[in-house]
Amino acid sequence: MKKILAIVVILIGISLTSEAQQHKESSVTQHQAKSNSSQKGHGNDKESTDKVGPKGQKIYITDVRYYWVDKNGNRHYVEEVELKPKQ
Repeated sequence: MKKILAIVVILIGISLTSEAQQHKESSVTQHQAKSNSSQKGHGNDKESTDKVGPKGQKIYITDVRYYWVDKNGNRHYVEEVELKPKQ
């Protein structure tokens, strides 16, 4: 009886460990998909056709703010006076 109980406890432990690993892998996949999509779309923001950033970056316009996006997907907000005309 003790052997059966020990085997059942071991099997439950193995199943819980594999379930936790599977959940972790799915979370990583969802995070990667979310970060990839955030770099492409920028939501409803429009791309500026006549202005560029201080170093020639592509500028996006929200309702009241201007920003450019770096290679990691981070937004860097700039003032309108910092923008340069597109050549």
